[in-house]
Amino acid sequence: MKKFVIYFSVYVLFACNPEHSKVNNSNAVINYEQIEKLHNDLSVIKPFNKDEIKMHGLNLYKKSVALFADNKELNDDQLEFLFQCIAMGAEAAQMYKDAALYFLKAQRKFPKSTNAPIYLHNRARILDDKLKDKNNARLAYEELMEIYPDHPLSINTEIYLNNAFNKSQEDILKLIQ
Repeated sequence: MKKFVIYFSVYVLFACNPEHSKVNNSNAVINYEQIEKLHNDLSVIKPFNKDEIKMHGLNLYKKSVALFADNKELNDDQLEFLFQCIAMGAEAAQMYKDAALYFLKAQRKFPKSTNAPIYLHNRARILDDKLKDKNNARLAYEELMEIYPDHPLSINTEIYLNNAFNKSQEDILKLIQ
């Protein structure tokens, strides 16, 4: 169930992105279109195919980083999308520190984006579940609630922090019963 929630969170994050306009440079158009295709392909890989997810994620991560580093003509929508792709690719490739970093960068660069609360939530989730960095995870969850208090993820986060955060599965099962 936990894996389903994680994959669903990542899917929701990247299914919500707007249509991205193309860069004028013809070389960048090809690369940007490749990034869009890799992103879409990663979104539809079956969750049980971990090796394919990891390989595809690493490919998306590397190509997105390269496009970001090489191209200064990206508009804000494209830049935000690249941050999403870098973070998503890093997480799929199990490069969790990079994923958390790029989710944070995306939120900091685009704090008014409709996806900004999702970036902070994904960062906190990675710190919590993957990196087991409970102190920084709590801070990240609290930051989400402070900056976006009315967002549904903030409301869910408050419930999670008050009832399930840093508790064993046995404790959570007792709460449910």
